[in-house]
Amino acid sequence: ISKTTVKYFLPPYEWYNDSIAYRTKEMGKHLINYSPGTLSVADYTYPGLKNYHATDEIYRSVTGKEKEDGHGLNGYLLLLHIGKDPKERINFISG
Repeated sequence: ISKTTVKYFLPPYEWYNDSIAYRTKEMGKHLINYSPGTLSVADYTYPGLKNYHATDEIYRSVTGKEKEDGHGLNGYLLLLHIGKDPKERINFISG
């Protein structure tokens, strides 16, 4: 993907501040972040981590948000990590 075709910018670790927002706009990009309210961002965790959430718990948080919101997940940006620590038996994406 060339830098000129990219329209959106999601900062590393989803951290941003005024400087990052300014630079993103200066480059003609749209600053984005995931929608809060689900545990989808915790799909990288594995047993033993302080912030661990099991795959089924993450799944229930996403489907629960879909049910409670009158629009479902329409417009939500769910952050999912492609890689998964081998210590977690079940990968959220595949299964």
